[in-house]
Amino acid sequence: MDNAGKVRAKFEFPANNLVVTSVDIQSVEPIDQRTRDALHKSVQLAIEITTNSQEAAARIID
Repeated sequence: MDNAGKVRAKFEFPANNLVVTSVDIQSVEPIDQRTRDALHKSVQLAIEITTNSQEAAARIID
């Protein structure tokens, strides 16, 4: 990012003339264990709610 907060098209290292033009981020994980635990709990709860909803819908169809 530049000083204005905009993402640059490239990043140059003058020491060895290396130029980075893109970055592929594979994953992002919270560093804080409390945040990681809360995120995990939230995802588990969302999965449980979705599963219960689908099971209820399937019972209505039968």
